[in-house]
Amino acid sequence: MKSPAARQAAVERAGLDGEPVTLRQVHGATVIDLSDAPAPPAAQGDALLTRAPGQTVAVYVADCMPVFAYDPKSRALGLAHAGWRGTRDGVVPALLRRMAATGARPADLVVAIGPHVGPCCYVVSPDTAAQFPASAVHETPQGVVVDLAEAAVLQLEQAGVPRAAVSVCGVCTASNPDQLFSFRRDKSDQRMMAFAALS
Repeated sequence: MKSPAARQAAVERAGLDGEPVTLRQVHGATVIDLSDAPAPPAAQGDALLTRAPGQTVAVYVADCMPVFAYDPKSRALGLAHAGWRGTRDGVVPALLRRMAATGARPADLVVAIGPHVGPCCYVVSPDTAAQFPASAVHETPQGVVVDLAEAAVLQLEQAGVPRAAVSVCGVCTASNPDQLFSFRRDKSDQRMMAFAALS
């Protein structure tokens, strides 16, 4: 999905125009605000913000969370790539802060978290688990697991987004081999593209 032709075909099937804006993702918390300037070629970051109608923003995922945030009042649209490192380092709160700088209010946001590796499959080391809130960490017969979506929802709530405004897709990438790519399951470089645009 990283080839220009594949990206273009995907957005066209969704009824959108133009080449989607992507980033060289680094599992961090850098947000690129496209209202400041176009993203430079090979820009590093893990979240994009746009207010331009028709501009498509996209991130690549294969176990990490795609987190969509939209403010219908200020017409700001954000999209973050949030794996465990990005979630730990606060890419979602960083995106909300950049959105707030454009006039978006957390209380007005609607947020959607797309398919990602779920707590059914996300066994991690105790050291990794210790970097997350206790309510997002669970002991299972398979080992210690982290609920990435719960960790993100907690961050959203702390930033002022009502939990009722957050929609979490309950589909796990690792347990759906017929539908979704999963790096943990397949150890491949195949990725899915999550994208959105303002009409």
